[in-house]
Amino acid sequence: ERTYQLAQNAYQVFIDTFPGDKDGYELQYYYAELLWALATNSYNSKDKGERERGLEYFKLAHDQFVKTLELDPEGKYTSDAAFAQMLAMKNYLEYDETGGQKKSCKLDSEGVCSYRDKKKKKKPKDENSEVDAETDFPETDYTDEEQKMLGSYDIYTKYVKKKDDKELPKIMYHRAKLMMMHNKFDE
Repeated sequence: ERTYQLAQNAYQVFIDTFPGDKDGYELQYYYAELLWALATNSYNSKDKGERERGLEYFKLAHDQFVKTLELDPEGKYTSDAAFAQMLAMKNYLEYDETGGQKKSCKLDSEGVCSYRDKKKKKKPKDENSEVDAETDFPETDYTDEEQKMLGSYDIYTKYVKKKDDKELPKIMYHRAKLMMMHNKFDE
């Protein structure tokens, strides 16, 4: 752990002292990777304070992966850095992109997990009634966490241009799911 922290300090001093160095891009990427390792080590600790420190390291790693992308958008680490910044943000926020329920479920007779719906049941409408979208489906704001994840997705899609990329369908699905949850039909 101490060795990682010394390396973190050395990388930071080099990057701050020689911002335009010919090896700066590669060192920037390795610095972000080092922060990822520190984040993982700290986050996996049983100590609450260490876990919190791990979350902060994930945020720092995210920021450094983004700097890597900014230094050379077409560099050899572009795909890896774009993906890693997205995961680092997800870990920092402890974000569940599946939108799964946080509380435990109740198993039905077939063993399927079901949650109680706390929303009021709407009165059934007959086939001739019209839906008032603004009243029945009011638009809501994204949470801060959702906005940060969407920003991280934007960074990913800005730098990764492969049409057959495996992450893009997942990102598009999650964006659409968030838009639906918040009734953002204009987006």
